[in-house]
Amino acid sequence: MTMQKMTPAQALARAGVADSEAGAWQRQLSVEGKGWPQDRAAFAAYWQTTDAVLGKLPAKPQRSADEQAAAQVLLDGARASREVFLRSHVAAVYDELTA
Repeated sequence: MTMQKMTPAQALARAGVADSEAGAWQRQLSVEGKGWPQDRAAFAAYWQTTDAVLGKLPAKPQRSADEQAAAQVLLDGARASREVFLRSHVAAVYDELTA
């Protein structure tokens, strides 16, 4: 199975990520659209879950191909979610940072 045809769940499973952790991470993927305070908390929880799962993988130089693929899935998900979050809330983020 090539990485291009692998689902995020499959990539995480092949790297040994527990089903419960992979499921929690995937359930948090659709957290947008509830307004600034709710989205801020939901996205923060998603990014913390991403960091926790990444932290359970070996350090980058020691990762197998499957572990590197899983890390890439996690990082790509986090990057995409940051784009969604900022696209939706850039004004609120700016206001909070410059208040």
